[in-house]
Amino acid sequence: MDEHGYWYFALTREGNPLVQPYSLASDCFATMAFSLYALASGDEKAKQIAINTYKNIHARKENPKRKYNKIVSGTRPLTILGAPMILANLSFEMEWLLSEKDVNEVRDFCIDSVLNLFLDKEKKYPFRKRQSGWL
Repeated sequence: MDEHGYWYFALTREGNPLVQPYSLASDCFATMAFSLYALASGDEKAKQIAINTYKNIHARKENPKRKYNKIVSGTRPLTILGAPMILANLSFEMEWLLSEKDVNEVRDFCIDSVLNLFLDKEKKYPFRKRQSGWL
């Protein structure tokens, strides 16, 4: 991870960064890995890494890619389905480590995104504009 706690997207075999830490997926996969390792081993350092990375993910909810965002300013807003899907998976993997309130909040967001944000029920096709939230 970089000095801010964001996980690089790709590394060399020696562990040196190849691709900047732009992806929310990288953080989610690292969080899952450290969480499950902590659960299996009881390793407190791994547990703390999982918790800290989870907090970083939540801090990025308004701009998941941060400075690496490639959206052209002034164009229509983009929303991706991958974020709520991976966050739903993350909440299941980390359920042992999170409060019930935190788990339910993330799951509610994910369910709302998939069932309401990406499906126009009248027209039967995906997408409607989200005013605020994760994406």
